[in-house]
Amino acid sequence: MTSDLPAFLISERNERTPLMLKSLSAPISQQHSFLSVLVFALCTQFVLAEIPERGSFEGDQLPEDTPQLWTQRNGNAKQMVKDDNWIVRQPDNFLRGIDWGHRQRSVGQRGDVEIRWATDSENNHSADGLRIVTQGRAFRIHPLHVPDGQDQMLVGTPSGMYPQLFACHVDLTKLPEFDATQLNTYRVSWQTNAEDDFLFELSINGTSIGMFHGEPCQPDARHMISLEFRTGEQTIDFLRWNLFQGGQHIVYAPPLLDHHAQLLFDDHLVEQYEGLKRTVHQPDMHPANPVLTWE
Repeated sequence: MTSDLPAFLISERNERTPLMLKSLSAPISQQHSFLSVLVFALCTQFVLAEIPERGSFEGDQLPEDTPQLWTQRNGNAKQMVKDDNWIVRQPDNFLRGIDWGHRQRSVGQRGDVEIRWATDSENNHSADGLRIVTQGRAFRIHPLHVPDGQDQMLVGTPSGMYPQLFACHVDLTKLPEFDATQLNTYRVSWQTNAEDDFLFELSINGTSIGMFHGEPCQPDARHMISLEFRTGEQTIDFLRWNLFQGGQHIVYAPPLLDHHAQLLFDDHLVEQYEGLKRTVHQPDMHPANPVLTWE
């Protein structure tokens, strides 16, 4: 039996031996695959390590001028620098992002992101705008221009972020003269907790607008800041960040086995297999189905 998978991904399990990894290819191929993955991992860690936890991107350049910073790229747009501002026009699923990779979860860790941004976009078409991902939560904002009315600010919700969704509209009564087409300074700050249900504070031009829940994401999601646009013209003066400030790392206690019965559907409580083989049997339909009905 042959396989095109790398040697280190081929596994074998039998009833007499514990779970093990076994190569079905020649030693030289295994060595080559291992070295390739090792080099890739080291290069990735090197690139991520170069991104500072506190830094800034000024609009007098394009993200393409600093590829070591903007490692996440997707879509297209007409980009230029004008009056020391980064201009994005005619975006087509345009995304640029900065990736800090995985970090150990912490309690009381502070972070803040600040962007000076103008837009004439009248509908974000569900684009993220500014998106921040940190310790299992995400927060998105996108200002919108309303030609015949009050300009708006949207924040991300688990249900989405678009003008027709009332839940994502921000109350801007504190800023009655808000104009999305002018350069405004948006600041997002937060402090983590053990439950990962911390809030994000949004300020516009120095005025605190409110505290927002943001959205849950995978606990092991990579820490990122990204900009995603789909319509309109975007003008960015600067993007600044100060991340991973203080806090204490969370240390998890190992799972404890007691006298209660345990359902070993996965390997959460299993350290090693020896002489065992997991078999998942196809369930049979109960003859008295349905066994649960509504009243």
